[in-house]
Amino acid sequence: MNLLSVNNKFIFISTWFALFCILCQTVKANTDSLHYASEYAKAKQFLSEGKKQKAINKLTKLVTQNTFRHEAALLIAHVYENDKNYVEAAKYFSFAIRSKPKDALLYFSRGNCYFALKKYNLAVADYNTTIRYDSLFLGAYNNMALARIFNQGNSKEKIREEDFRIARDNIKKFEEKGNIDDIKVLQNLGLIYLYLFDFKSSKNYFNRIVLLDSTNADAHFYKGLTNYYLREFEMALISFKKANDYQYENKNQLDEFISFTTFVIEQMKLPENKKQ
Repeated sequence: MNLLSVNNKFIFISTWFALFCILCQTVKANTDSLHYASEYAKAKQFLSEGKKQKAINKLTKLVTQNTFRHEAALLIAHVYENDKNYVEAAKYFSFAIRSKPKDALLYFSRGNCYFALKKYNLAVADYNTTIRYDSLFLGAYNNMALARIFNQGNSKEKIREEDFRIARDNIKKFEEKGNIDDIKVLQNLGLIYLYLFDFKSSKNYFNRIVLLDSTNADAHFYKGLTNYYLREFEMALISFKKANDYQYENKNQLDEFISFTTFVIEQMKLPENKKQ
């Protein structure tokens, strides 16, 4: 047997062994994938049956054993988010991001958890990342502006004009992305302008909400509030009364505004207070 023949046999055996290893890896990968799918389905079934802890235990195990998959981490994140356990929700959104590092929605969801936890700097960072991966993600512009505003209210430092400028820039970018008809987004934008003391712009957003949903008590209340600050007291009173008709949640606050606005209107009607 010559050297060439030996080499050919060695090459053949090596090739066959390599193919065998690839086949084994493929079979294992398929088996693992089927096992993952089966366990994930069981966890979803547990959730549908109200067996939340069993579902969480199974999902947690899947997350630990399958760091390259995001489905289990995402589902458990939503479970914790629905329970308002935002610390755990953010943790599992982070696990999901590990396997899908360019998924804009995952960063947005984690940012919302940080927002709920009043970790506004972390929320802003995630909203920025959301926009980097999806520049048309309107909610990220909206929530980032809100986070900046709320961060000012919770900061021990003096509110800087720069913070207001950045918030306004965020709002402008958000509005430039398209026609907005989501009531929650419109309400947030109305509140942002209200916090920035731009009462006319704020009023415009609440007017738009009322056009979309004439029974929206919050919109009527905040519309009344903007009218009040604009010293349009009669219009404010009309809006406050509509908020009352549609069962505005904070009844005590609403009653105080109705009472005081009524008093102001009556005082303005007195002869000595009328404009000459």
